[in-house]
Order: sequence, then C-alpha cells, then structure tokens
Amino acid sequence: MKKKYLLSMMSLTLFVFSFNQSLFSGEVATELLDELSFYELEVAIASKRQESFAVAPSIITVITRKDIENLNPKTFYNLLETIPGFTLHTRNLGEPFLELRGIPYVHDQILIMIDNHPLNESIFGTGIYVAETIPLELIERIEVLRGPGSAIYGTNAAYAVINIITANEKQKNNETRFLAKYGSDNTINGVAIRKEKKDNGFLITSASILKTDGLNVNFTDRKGIKGKTFFKQEYDHLYLNYRQGNYGVLGLFGKENLGPFVGIAKTLNQKTDREYTTGALEGNANFKLTDKIDLVGKVYYDTFIYDCLWEYYPKEITPPNGQLTEAEGQVHKVGSELNFQMKLSEKESLTLGLVYDYLELTSIKTANNSDNPYQLKPTTPWVLPDHKKNFAIFVQSNYFATDKLQLVLGLRYDYDSSYGNSLNPRTGFTYELSDSHNIKLLFGQAFRGPDFFDIGSGSPDQIKNQDLNPEIVRTLDLEWNSIWLKSILVRANYYHNEITDLIRGTTIQVDGKPINIQKNLGKIKVDGIEVEVRKNWSNNKGYIALNGYVSISEDVNLNQKIPMISPYGFKFILNNNFTKNFNTSLFIKHIGKMERESNDTRDAISANTLVDTSCNFNLKSLVFKVGVYNIFNATYVSPSNYSDKMDDYPRSGRTFQISGEYRF
Repeated sequence: MKKKYLLSMMSLTLFVFSFNQSLFSGEVATELLDELSFYELEVAIASKRQESFAVAPSIITVITRKDIENLNPKTFYNLLETIPGFTLHTRNLGEPFLELRGIPYVHDQILIMIDNHPLNESIFGTGIYVAETIPLELIERIEVLRGPGSAIYGTNAAYAVINIITANEKQKNNETRFLAKYGSDNTINGVAIRKEKKDNGFLITSASILKTDGLNVNFTDRKGIKGKTFFKQEYDHLYLNYRQGNYGVLGLFGKENLGPFVGIAKTLNQKTDREYTTGALEGNANFKLTDKIDLVGKVYYDTFIYDCLWEYYPKEITPPNGQLTEAEGQVHKVGSELNFQMKLSEKESLTLGLVYDYLELTSIKTANNSDNPYQLKPTTPWVLPDHKKNFAIFVQSNYFATDKLQLVLGLRYDYDSSYGNSLNPRTGFTYELSDSHNIKLLFGQAFRGPDFFDIGSGSPDQIKNQDLNPEIVRTLDLEWNSIWLKSILVRANYYHNEITDLIRGTTIQVDGKPINIQKNLGKIKVDGIEVEVRKNWSNNKGYIALNGYVSISEDVNLNQKIPMISPYGFKFILNNNFTKNFNTSLFIKHIGKMERESNDTRDAISANTLVDTSCNFNLKSLVFKVGVYNIFNATYVSPSNYSDKMDDYPRSGRTFQISGEYRF
C-alpha cells in the first residue's frame, strides 16, 4: 500500500500541472510574473522582518485582496482551503477544524494572528473563535507559513502560522466600504470599513455582524435519536488599527454565539447556547536605534470569555428536562515583546527577540440540573482556576555565504511555569540556481504547550496532570521554485514530519473507578508532496491555477495509517476578467477517499468533488457579487468515530450568497 502512495506522490510531482492561485494573484501577480520575478515579493512572516519571498526560510503562501474579491469565499476557512494541504472539516460542535499536511484537527497547532497580534486563546489553544468573526473585506493580504514556526513564534506554531494583514502601505487614497450580504440558511451579513491614509501612518476601523440559521438537515445521533441539526450562529466584530509615526494602537473585539448542531455528548439537542468573546488591546512602537539596529516593541492585554450552556442529553434520554450543564471561565493575558533587527554586515543580519506573558484562568463556574431537573445548581468546577508565566528568547541569523547562497540558523528557548522548558531550533539554506529558479532545504522543530484545559480539570471524572510535556513536531522541507516563460510559476515541496509526545485523553483506574486524564501518548510520521503551478493571462485578464498534494500519515505506536483523513487532493481555480467591470471565478476542490478506523465496518468515505463559482460586477462605486457553492449539490461529510455509532457529520449542500457593496 505504501508503494502505491509513493508512486502517486511521484506521479503528482512529475505529471500534475498544478498551482494554487494564492501564492501570487491579481495586480501583484501580473506585475511579478510579467515584469519582474517572484524574488521581488516581500514577506515578513518567516523572520519577523521584510525579506524577499525567494530567501525567506519557510514554505510560504500569500493570499492577496484581489484573490479574496475574485473568489468570493463564504468564510475565512473556505479561503484557506485554496492552499495546498489545507482541508476543512467539522465535528460535533459544528466548528471548523483544519486538516493540514496529513494531520487531522490541528486547530490548536496553527497560530493565527491579525497584524502580527496572536489570536489563539489559552484555555483550549485555538484561534478559531475570533478568526471566524473577521470580515474578509477588511483583509489586504494573508501570509501563510506552512511548517514549523515555533523557533520564532513559540507555542501553537507547530504546523502553520497565519498572519492576517489589514493595512496596505501603498494605499494612496482614503476608502470607505459598506457591504450587505444575504445567503442560504437565512444568512445576513453587514460590514462597514474605513481606511484612511495619513502623512506618516494610517487609520483602519471596521464593524461587522453576521446571523444565520445554519445547517438544518436530517441526522441520527449516537443514542439512535433521529431528527434535524440546528446550528444558529451570530458573529459580531469590531477592529481598530492606528499608526502615526513610530507608534501604533490595535484593538479587537469578537463575539460568537452558537447553537447546538450535534451537542457536546454527540446527541441532538436544541437548548445548547454557546458564547465565546475575545478582546485584545495592543500598543506598539518601532525605532531606529542606530543605522544598523531597529527595535520593535509592544505591550498587550488579551482576554477570552467562555460562557456555555450545554445540553448533554435531551429530554428523550433524561426526562423531563434533559441533562444540562452551564460552564463559564475567563482567561486574561498581559505581556510584552521586544524585537531587535540587526544588520551586522552586508552579508549577515540578526533577529533577536524577548517575550514575557502572564496568564490567569479565573471566574470558573459550573452548574447542572442533575439533582433538580428544573433548576441549575452550582457543582464541581469543570476546570480549576490557574495561572502561569511564560518567558522566551529567540535569535535567528541570516548569512549570505555568496550572492546566491543563504544560510539560516535560529533558536528559541521558552520557559513556561506550568510545564517547564522547550528549546526549538531551525536551520537551512536557500540557493538561487538562476534568476528564475531557487531551492530551499529547511529543518525546524516546533511545539504545542499544554493549555489550561489539558493540564487539569476540576471535574470528578478527570484528573489534573501537571506533568504533561509539550507536543514536539520536527519537520524537514525541500522546496523548488521556478518561473517559466515569464508567466508560469511552478513550486514543488517535499516534507517529512515527526510528531512525538502527543497529548491525548485516556482512562485509568483510580480506586476501582474509571478516571479520564490527559497524557503524552503516541508518535506520528508523515511524508508528503505539495505541487503548485499557475499561469497568468496577459494584460491582467485572469489566471488558471492548480495545486495538489499526496501524504502518507502513520501512527507509529499502532503501526497503521492514520484514519479519517484524506491522503490526497487537488484544487483548481480559473479566474477570468471579461471586462474591467466583470469577473468570474471557478473553484474546484477534489478530496480523496477517507479510510475508517481499523475496527469500523462502515464503508470508507468516498472521494468527492465540490465546485464553487462566483460572478462579480464592478460599477465604479457599486460592486455586486453572486456566489454559488457546491453547485452540483454533492454529498459531503466529515467522518465520525466508530465508537460513536452514529451518522457522519453533515456538510452543506448547494448554497448561495449575494452581496452589494458601496465604496467611496
């Protein structure tokens, strides 16, 4: 079987003519491919400083504002699916979970930032709660680092780093945008954005709201109850980014209110009501200390409020009112970072950073109706109040041994008072074969530190474990980049991942009773190839793009392939500007067959192909868009576990979205 997959990987590399639209796109892409070269594109995500794409020591994808406008995706996570290796799934709570590079459900192992400010909260370690609320119209570009980023960014940057950028430094005029959307499932979305260009800075403000009845389809849950899902969603978002001279202020507020979908105990219910609130405030400054040393510093305060009413079981299972639990908690983070950029010589630069964070988990409340079916009463906390301190220091050297050969060496040391030390290196080189071809050979180690929920629960059926170690990810990347005939961009990347000390839940016996505990268990190996090709039409008339991946994921302890992931897939994009006022796009996503767990007798989940299309009309100040998603109404599900003995989690059939926007 492995030979079959390896042959598929080789075939993909040699014969699939594929590339993701999101590396270069729109006006930027035409300029880079037709006039200059992709070496001129600058990114900051790899080293926390501006550097050319060709020498940046990471595997990087850039999604531009033009990409977002042309593709007209429904959500931020649908946009990420255009990147090779990213696959979107859902679980019982209905929230988006990403599969990346052959690893499922990596929501807490991807660091998500907005304008370099991390969005991952510290109870569960994820950034999904606030990223979903960010309006796509606010985004100027997204830089995505695929692979390890902990040598620069620390915890959660294990498999990828995503930086959402709202400012356009080349913006010449002020811009105001009012936008309204309506779509399937009674979805209503309103967005207002103001971007002002100042003499020595900018001001960006935005506000948005979204409401939807959500997916409502037939489902059979783990208790055999048949009914319909119910997944209402409400998102609110406010954002401020102001810079004047050397100083800046960033503020964010995001709030999600979500219905039950399939509940926390994987049973159909209608009383679950979840609320996640995220707030962030940052002050930052940058100074030129000398001709060769720049300093960027920031202080920040973040908060995440968790307030959920869970209906574990409906009244059909535990009459008369079902089993209800209310859980609350807040985490607060105060921190600072200093980042020194040093130019030691014409050939060598150095990045040095210091980070300090203090985190506190507080306001823990739990109540349930187990004693009184008609009233919620306080009970044992679902997680214990806690606090911890983080300190980190990192350094990275970029040295050009020749004009074409760059050597990179980086190291970050983290100390966390809850789990101890973590030391993560990165190294590699980039080599320019010619003006249009280069290669990168990179090695990096990354980690995900245990979050508050991993470390311990106050629940009587779970033990607190303060001896957890961080999950460790070691990655080897080999990438080749090339431009052919000044208009065809080709990339091919081989990667090898080894993940150890996985944090997983398990059951142990204490005084003859089963007790849950989080422990370091298991090891995973992944080998994969990602291939991308893109062809731009002349005169900025559009582009055609295709990307694909194949991966082999193995659970080393169990000596078997990892189930319920797609081992291969490809995406195709066709974008065409018929006139300067009329644009159409076609996005095709094909995901390979997903095998079940070894003891699951159900048929494998068949390969599926989804097709989205969008038409955009730009009439000077007015913009109208029509998007149809999954236009052939293909059946599409995310796999459920065999032990749950229930339907797979349903995904949307054919949906639509129309929008009107006024710009001035």
